[in-house]
Amino acid sequence: MKFQYFLIPILFFFTTSAYKILVYNPKFGTSHVNFNGKLADILVHAGHDVKVYAPTIDDSITTNGTKLAKVLLRSRDFEVMNHEEGQKSFWDGGNMDTMP
Repeated sequence: MKFQYFLIPILFFFTTSAYKILVYNPKFGTSHVNFNGKLADILVHAGHDVKVYAPTIDDSITTNGTKLAKVLLRSRDFEVMNHEEGQKSFWDGGNMDTMP
């Protein structure tokens, strides 16, 4: 009987709080992917259940950045605008004559 009173408080000391965490890690820059992957690895080391959602934007990036977390890959099913075309349309798109 005394053993039960001793055991129950000890069980409360061994409880932990682990969270389920989703890390959004789009593949558009290698340094960005590696940083978020390392962040996911740190969270896994802390005892959390981490999943990395990695939609592909740049096909040349082959790493997912993490070694320990579960990875959900999404292949690219959309077109990505060329950077030079996007800059040109941004800077040449507005007309200063029409502004008051």
